[in-house]
Amino acid sequence: MHGAHIIIGYDALSSQVISEETGRGHGHSPSSTKLLSQSAIKESAGKTTLEFSLPASNYSSGRDLRLIVAYGTQDNLRSKHLRYDSHTIAFQK
Repeated sequence: MHGAHIIIGYDALSSQVISEETGRGHGHSPSSTKLLSQSAIKESAGKTTLEFSLPASNYSSGRDLRLIVAYGTQDNLRSKHLRYDSHTIAFQK
């Protein structure tokens, strides 16, 4: 996770938060690099959906988008996730 660009968020009763962060060891802090074009988050029936878009030009040369998807039960940016999985989206050149 060290050096990774992280998109993290939560939807609490009083606020919706989406933050771009940079991985630091096993933690993270706000990122000075902003990549998101658009983002939205919503919780319904105990499930949270986080949607975001990145500029297509970042991947038009066939660069892979490597993802780690994780979730937890707390409405904050600091609690450790309960589960995670990794994925790679391969874009054609």
